[in-house]
Amino acid sequence: MVSKTVTAQVNRTVPKPKNVVNYLAAGLTVVIVAASLIAGGSVATSSNSHFAQALTTVTAQR
Repeated sequence: MVSKTVTAQVNRTVPKPKNVVNYLAAGLTVVIVAASLIAGGSVATSSNSHFAQALTTVTAQR
């Protein structure tokens, strides 16, 4: 859930340079992976699928 909100805020507030978007996407990926390792199991799977959808949206908007 957190990743979806953060990504939505990033989409609205960050200007469009590709390197900024790439950097933020990479940073969010690290956060999600770390959270997934801590949370484990089903929570990790659901948050990763939400994040994958959000990342696809960010990539498409570039």
